[in-house]
Amino acid sequence: MVKANIFSIVPDALEGEPHKIDSEIAPRSKTSLALIIYHLRSLKDSAEALAQQLQAVLAALEVNVALRINVLNSTMHEAEATEIHEQLSRDDPYHLAVVFLTESHPGGGWWYTSERDRGGKFQVPEQALLDQCLDDLRPLAESAITARVYGVTCGVNLPGEGVIKAIHDYLYPRPYLSILLPSAYMLTVPDYTNMLPELFVHLYYFGGSFRASLLRTWAVNREARAHTGMVVMDRINRTAAFRVSKFIHSPINRRPLGVDLPEPTTVCGCDDGSARWKFVKKVDGCGDEKFFLFYATCCQTQLQTVIKPGRRNQLTMHGTTVTEEVWNYESMSFEFTEFDMVSMRIFPRQDSKKLLLPDLSTPWTRAGREGGSN
Repeated sequence: MVKANIFSIVPDALEGEPHKIDSEIAPRSKTSLALIIYHLRSLKDSAEALAQQLQAVLAALEVNVALRINVLNSTMHEAEATEIHEQLSRDDPYHLAVVFLTESHPGGGWWYTSERDRGGKFQVPEQALLDQCLDDLRPLAESAITARVYGVTCGVNLPGEGVIKAIHDYLYPRPYLSILLPSAYMLTVPDYTNMLPELFVHLYYFGGSFRASLLRTWAVNREARAHTGMVVMDRINRTAAFRVSKFIHSPINRRPLGVDLPEPTTVCGCDDGSARWKFVKKVDGCGDEKFFLFYATCCQTQLQTVIKPGRRNQLTMHGTTVTEEVWNYESMSFEFTEFDMVSMRIFPRQDSKKLLLPDLSTPWTRAGREGGSN
């Protein structure tokens, strides 16, 4: 589900704090940006506000932007694509950014029309929506320095069987270098999109690399990183394989290795609205399992958690902790499942002054006991 809201026109990156953008990096040769935004009819205000926000920040840096805003179920004809090309600076190279704002369906599918359309709400598979947005832009994409896709929609469809694979398979033979998708099941648009202006500055003014620019922008943006993780596909050129990753903000006292801990009071029953988990210790368990020990601040109840990381890795970047899960090309999926790869046990307060760890000589997780990755 997507919740619309009001945007600030000037992002933090330029609002009285220019040092937030790397001042030591000189902008590359002047380029233009073809910015195409598709939206559900019900998300028109959000689409126009985002367009205004992106145009404002890029115009401040004298980046020429050729903008087109279309309803999702409208078709962009070749003549319209040609018109966009003519709005670009003739002597300058250009980039193409395609943004779509829609809603997702649990298990798979994006909404193609809304209740404001004459025929009512209608959903289509992910490949069909991407084809509607991107097919007529192919000549524009092929001539661009970079062509990238940005989804503004909740990620409730992404765990569906074959969904990530379908998106990958559609984009792979086409001239697009990346797609960015938020993974939060409930998305409040500004909490996610307030990082896009700074990301666009890094990409289309400074000429930064996509993954490094994205991770820097997201990791330092408290609202965006707390609100949603990301699914990212990117590659260095149009013939290379995509690198597919899932990123999750992972403060160890709330989300170790990307696993959400239960609220303390739902475990211990205390009536304490300020209760939280206090991280005590992390040690290696059996095989590649990781053991985490937490105490509830309200009553010292212990939460013992064992996680089998699989293809998840913990990273420290820009002053915060992030978990990356790498897509498995053999299974064409993200293999981490909490049912198989997480075990939690609750114990009362430990009175002994000496910390006593449980027996970790045997696997705690189902995947560990079965000797698999999931």
